[in-house]
Amino acid sequence: MIELSIIVPTVGRTEDMSALLLSLTQGLDNIKHEILIVDQNNDNRLDNVISKFSVYLKIKHYKVNFKGLSKAKNFGISKAKGSYISCPDDDCKVTPETYRKALDLIKTSGFNAVFGKCIDNSGNDSVIRFNKKSFELSPATMNGGFVEATMLASSEIFKDFQFDEHMGAGMYYGSEEGYDWLYRILNSKKFRVIYSPEIIFYHPQTILEKGDEQSLKRAYSYACGTAFLCKKHKFVSKFLKKISISVIGIIIHIFHKPKHSKFYVAQLKGLVEGFLSAKPQI
Repeated sequence: MIELSIIVPTVGRTEDMSALLLSLTQGLDNIKHEILIVDQNNDNRLDNVISKFSVYLKIKHYKVNFKGLSKAKNFGISKAKGSYISCPDDDCKVTPETYRKALDLIKTSGFNAVFGKCIDNSGNDSVIRFNKKSFELSPATMNGGFVEATMLASSEIFKDFQFDEHMGAGMYYGSEEGYDWLYRILNSKKFRVIYSPEIIFYHPQTILEKGDEQSLKRAYSYACGTAFLCKKHKFVSKFLKKISISVIGIIIHIFHKPKHSKFYVAQLKGLVEGFLSAKPQI
């Protein structure tokens, strides 16, 4: 019986995938596992990497002809055989204790899903600022307690809750698919979810520069995803707060740091255009 299914959607990354798989060779000792790589590349760049690590890990390689992080996650989950499921990003790494700690906690606590924290290679919180203490998540207490790349969840959850394929990397609404997924779960009150800062994933900081072309595209895409989320769940105050932050950022930086100002312009544009175009299905 497979204990853990690890779903890894990937596109455009070879060295990062190699680093993730290397970390998993140490992080899956004595854990019956399968690793399902959902490969959205248009070439065979991962073939040698997967061949190398298949000696040590139980890897299933799926070449797909679609793009989109949420669709890839749902595809991988539909193929998974494990009692528990995790979906780390393809630029993550795990520690030797990450999955053992997560499995021990979920089995002994009565919770249906557990989230850990992301740190960068310097040990600093990455992606978001995480809470320093463990706590149970609720719709009102989600912030500081989850990033979907750190999730380990019972496979039972996915029978009722899939990722919204309009959202996530590779789509116009390029973020917040994890927030949407978790919010729906917690609102249903069918499952219990806990956060533990003891469960560590390595993840690079998401936006290091503000103003270069890549950061502007990402800011716009992320903001479109935030707008979609806010419209879908009627998060009026959250949306207005994001708008306010963008406007203030533009004003503060327009003369002294024009590149930063451009970043906030892209963010504001994404929020407005994303909200106007979004047609979410509840």
